[in-house]
Amino acid sequence: MEGALNQRNPVAVRVGDRSADGRRVIAAFQESGKSRFTYPFNEFMYVLRGSITCTLEGGQKHYFTTGDSAFFPEGTTADLDISDDFMDLTFLTSEHEIQY
Repeated sequence: MEGALNQRNPVAVRVGDRSADGRRVIAAFQESGKSRFTYPFNEFMYVLRGSITCTLEGGQKHYFTTGDSAFFPEGTTADLDISDDFMDLTFLTSEHEIQY
């Protein structure tokens, strides 16, 4: 899989709101391409358009398209294959400040 660990290249990120302590963030992402990513936070994702295939360590593969949702616990590593028109709404949580 091409792409560096923890490398995602969003075309656009719009942070809708962030808690005062920075441990909760709601944001919209527009991104595409292939990458490997280890989640440094918990992520709930709702797909607004396009599709994403997530292959988790161990080989379990999941496909999500418009209207689907998923949860990725902090520490999850996945190979991502994201369509050119992908956009999602996410809610991120962590015990530490989220850097986005």
